[in-house]
Amino acid sequence: MELMLYFNTMQAYLEKKLEHRPSDKFHMIFSTIILFLNTIFVATQLILGQEMWIFNAGYPGGAFAYFVTHVSVWYQTMGSVASLLLQLMTDGLLVSVLSSSSRNGCTDDKSDLSMFHGLVWKLPRAFRSLLPLVIVSW
Repeated sequence: MELMLYFNTMQAYLEKKLEHRPSDKFHMIFSTIILFLNTIFVATQLILGQEMWIFNAGYPGGAFAYFVTHVSVWYQTMGSVASLLLQLMTDGLLVSVLSSSSRNGCTDDKSDLSMFHGLVWKLPRAFRSLLPLVIVSW
């Protein structure tokens, strides 16, 4: 599903007859990075699942014991980092879209976006305060 959406989006951007805007190039690069990170995450989860359920099916303590003892292997850590970057990038895009729409006057008192106006400005500060916790936990 994601591959189909990605390739259709890229085809639509590349078949444009008009000149590309900077935002088009940003979205093409952003989508490519998202696809790459999601591929890393899915591949590492598949490898761990294959190791846990197929190759080590008779592990003492079962699949859960295998998972607990092997959750910090290098490829699982790489998949977790890819997942974290994926989440931060998509949240950052959402925050930038919401904040740009509120700055451009797209909100009024009756709009659904107006209730998020204060939250949008506080989210980047919240992410900065959580970053040391994420680094220390690794």
